[in-house]
Amino acid sequence: MDADAVAAEAPLRVPWNHRAPPPVVVLLSGGVDSAAVVAHFCAVHHDVVALHVDYGQPARVSEWAAARRVAQHYRVPVTRARAAAGLVACHGEYPCRNALLVTLAAGRLARAPHIIALGIHAGSPYYDCTPAFLADMQRILDGQFGGVVQLEAPFLSATKPEVYAWSGVHRVPFDITYSCERQSRRPCGACASCLDRQRLDRG
Repeated sequence: MDADAVAAEAPLRVPWNHRAPPPVVVLLSGGVDSAAVVAHFCAVHHDVVALHVDYGQPARVSEWAAARRVAQHYRVPVTRARAAAGLVACHGEYPCRNALLVTLAAGRLARAPHIIALGIHAGSPYYDCTPAFLADMQRILDGQFGGVVQLEAPFLSATKPEVYAWSGVHRVPFDITYSCERQSRRPCGACASCLDRQRLDRG
């Protein structure tokens, strides 16, 4: 069994001091949005660990490399989990992806106060990037964990340009992130994530 497989099976071990804020598990894709979430929670002095999920996405090799770079930059541990979910992309969306990521992270936690954090933001047409999704998932977590696990998305009300602007002010290292939905190694330049990145870089 390789090291990645061992890491994927191990439970998340997050230090928790009862007098400190709850520890945070950031779902880290390796893109700008999730890197900004890591930066946010590190800035407000939470203990942070990152979880990267390989669900068979085309860019998984470069995403995992970027997630490791971001984690190293912020000096937070990162674990990779593999989910043989067979998610199917539909017009640029993976339906149920964020629900899968949240439940996968929750299933690896001890029954103690934690925050699970997502890098979703305003302006997306997808249900799983909305306040309604966040509220629905919170109800599931409350049922499973009795209210001790909180789902947060610190940029939920921010647009993509606002997330990018915040990241610039807080010196999130854009150059070590990766944003492409279609391929690893080199961004395709044509998918929605690539086009967003190009517009923001020009702006």
